[in-house]
Amino acid sequence: MPSAEGMLGKLRAFFSSEGGLVKPGCETAVGVWPVGIPGMLFSTMAIGGYTRLTGSGLSMTDWRIEGRSLPGTEDAWVMEFEEYKR
Repeated sequence: MPSAEGMLGKLRAFFSSEGGLVKPGCETAVGVWPVGIPGMLFSTMAIGGYTRLTGSGLSMTDWRIEGRSLPGTEDAWVMEFEEYKR
């Protein structure tokens, strides 16, 4: 059975910059990731909370999942605006 020091040495060599798994310079990118993900999550929640609390969110008149095209005529736009005001 190999000794713990021997195994530790092999792991260090594997993860070192001498041809191992980790290359020099990637520490910054890996370090930014754990900070960036929570930062983006916080930003999303802050913007969503502000939008919700101020009542300035999207005023959708039709919540069909498949979507729909924009009104093509002036009358269709007027009808859409009336629906929006309701």
